[in-house]
Amino acid sequence: MVNELDNAFPMQRNETDNSIEWGVTKIEYFSAMAMQGLLSAMTENTGLMPNETAEEAVKYAKALIEELNKQWATENTSTSTFPG
Repeated sequence: MVNELDNAFPMQRNETDNSIEWGVTKIEYFSAMAMQGLLSAMTENTGLMPNETAEEAVKYAKALIEELNKQWATENTSTSTFPG
């Protein structure tokens, strides 16, 4: 199951102060990738404002997570329990 608040990449330890760096969440990562695609396809006549582009990117990211979860559930219907 894909949780949008899980980290997109494994954590890493900062060698300077030994702190843990968590990085971006999956929703942030998927949104950034979607926004990159939206921006690369834009022309001067697209008419989307930056906040509208950001909103669309998040919508695409959430749709991806929803679809991944549907596929995961379909592939795992033979088991009686789902991981938390």
